[in-house]
Amino acid sequence: MNIIYEVLSGSHAYGLATETSDEDVRGVFLPTPEELLGFGYPETKEAKPDKVYHSLRKFMHLALKANPSILAWLWVEPRFITVDSWISDELRANRDKFLSKAVRNTFGGYAMSQLKKMEKSYGLDRGYALHGERDATADPYSQKAGYDVKNAQNLVRLLYCGNKLLQTGEYLVFIADEEMREHLQSIRRGGFSFYRILGEAQGMLDQLDYWCEHSSLPDKPDREWAEQFLCKAHLWSVEHGAKKDEQTGA
Repeated sequence: MNIIYEVLSGSHAYGLATETSDEDVRGVFLPTPEELLGFGYPETKEAKPDKVYHSLRKFMHLALKANPSILAWLWVEPRFITVDSWISDELRANRDKFLSKAVRNTFGGYAMSQLKKMEKSYGLDRGYALHGERDATADPYSQKAGYDVKNAQNLVRLLYCGNKLLQTGEYLVFIADEEMREHLQSIRRGGFSFYRILGEAQGMLDQLDYWCEHSSLPDKPDREWAEQFLCKAHLWSVEHGAKKDEQTGA
């Protein structure tokens, strides 16, 4: 697999990792000439533990849709980048071309999904499992709070980042603001009631609407640039592969 970009994602990239946090590795691969010119290829490849790679095409497609998790890969701090290339350098240099006011709906939508999961876990009387993988009742902080605090932390973080992105045009993936980082860590430790988090989230959702109306972000991303760049990268892959074959006599 030709990995052209790889980052450390999740809580480590957010600055919110705990001693039990997994290291989530995410990345982008460039299909081989055979894959590009043949019958196709899998758009996503997984490697354990906790490694997921998207094709360049799928990555850019999701970024143009303002997917919060995908956009985060372009805004991680350089220290969290483990593999880079000329392609990833150009993507990061032009990352603002993927932005649009659609972030209001995507960040808001992802936040609402976390809110619904948090509401389902309220009371912890059904052994609610996050993403089908983690039983909230096994988490002592969730037991203390009476709801899934990891969902709550994700909820508030997404809304905070979405609001800042609409205001500034920058995705603050790493929570550098000490007050907000401590607040998010307190949420994860079960420091607030369910209804306190619910009220905070509603206020932040209202702010999303306000900042979207006053944001300088464009209504749509620069799809034309993205398509031209994707073609450029794919052509490079084919030409680079042909040159390799000539050198090896294949």
